[in-house]
Amino acid sequence: MIWKLAMTLCGLTYRITKQIPRDEMWGLQSQMRRAAVSIPSYIAEGAAKGTSRQLRKFLYDSRASLSELETQLKICDDIGFIHAKDIDSAYRVIDNLSPALQAFITSVEGQIKT
Repeated sequence: MIWKLAMTLCGLTYRITKQIPRDEMWGLQSQMRRAAVSIPSYIAEGAAKGTSRQLRKFLYDSRASLSELETQLKICDDIGFIHAKDIDSAYRVIDNLSPALQAFITSVEGQIKT
């Protein structure tokens, strides 16, 4: 479920970042897209690693990329680069993904023996 939500956010990010001015193509637009791609990619990579400790590390990386993207969306909102309705769409996905990702991290942490 979290991977699917992350993929939805990734696709949405690509669509909405088309609104960013061309002079930001290699700046904010590129950075936002890289962060968005990292979110589901880290989830997939962690799941393929085979151990709970490795999975946890990649889930933390995914959560960090999610926070990065959320900050970048806020910057775009403040600057007025992206339409408010599109920002709201992204935030709705983030509002579902963030707690689901944290719950998964908590579950994985419960599987790790100290």
